[in-house]
Amino acid sequence: MKELRSLDLSNTGIDGSGLISLGKAPLEELDLSGTRLNEGSIISLSSFKGLRRLILGYTILSDRILDRLSTLFNLEFLDLSSCECVSPKRIEKLKGELSRCKIKY
Repeated sequence: MKELRSLDLSNTGIDGSGLISLGKAPLEELDLSGTRLNEGSIISLSSFKGLRRLILGYTILSDRILDRLSTLFNLEFLDLSSCECVSPKRIEKLKGELSRCKIKY
């Protein structure tokens, strides 16, 4: 898995333990749209320091979960489309924390 750079797990049953098992992969792009992520799952994303693109559209995320994403400093693109539980205020804060990242919501 040390060659794995891009992974599409959209609309799958992936959970935090599944993401942890990928933790050593040098992922740059990860699509988790349409999954049932929770706070525990998002915590495991912090090990993917090389992520440049993260797609989380159509997931049930909250403002509290976005706090965990603010450590992914290499992100260039973050898709939060149709994440209805995330407030515009928290997205604006995240834009400041990840200033190089384009955030779609």
